[in-house]
Amino acid sequence: MNRQTSKAIKAFFSIAVVGIIVALAVLATFLPHVLAFQSQQESFVSGVGLTMSSLPESDYWLSETEVTQRAWNQIMGTNPSQFRGDDRPVENVNWFDAMNFCLRLTERDQANGTLPRGYKYSLPTERQWEYACQAGYRNPEVENNIDRIAWYRGNSGGETQPVETKAQNRWFFSDLQGNVAEWCLEQGGGYYVARGGSWNHEADSVTPRAVIYCSAEDRSSEIGFRIAAVRSE
Repeated sequence: MNRQTSKAIKAFFSIAVVGIIVALAVLATFLPHVLAFQSQQESFVSGVGLTMSSLPESDYWLSETEVTQRAWNQIMGTNPSQFRGDDRPVENVNWFDAMNFCLRLTERDQANGTLPRGYKYSLPTERQWEYACQAGYRNPEVENNIDRIAWYRGNSGGETQPVETKAQNRWFFSDLQGNVAEWCLEQGGGYYVARGGSWNHEADSVTPRAVIYCSAEDRSSEIGFRIAAVRSE
């Protein structure tokens, strides 16, 4: 092998090494984003049949529907609802009842491996709830047809209706507006809140910004909840 050939081979391998280094750098930059995107698309089904869907640029899952009476009864063994039906949302539950359901379902789904490791079920925060409800729209009250997506006083027939009988929003969540208002996690000003309005509210009160202020002990046929899977640490 002559000197010129040797130089050519060394130059080739030098270029190859640089190319590999650049490729690894690019991979290190974009791989987390690719994995995050994949995570955003993932969903899982809880032990009581509630589909839990992730949201864009988030680290939690939210149930696509309100907690049904069927799901509630599997964990709690009772049905406190005024308007009965397995596929209707559970109602007449207070904030403590809802959190107790989350605790029991967490224990069950951690034991059977259904719940992702490092996560627990809880009520969503107001911010998490509103993010899911708005689904990326700047003005969802205008961009969504209320009769298409919500049960409210004008179309509910004076009672709750089975979940998922109105259209989902573009992130696949249903009944965030109407049917039952939904408990959120945090307390503010001495009150807890339920969001989204209910079957007994007028259309202008069934919006992503609708708030009902309650005592944690309050029970009503207008209030239920959905669950979030959030980090346990």
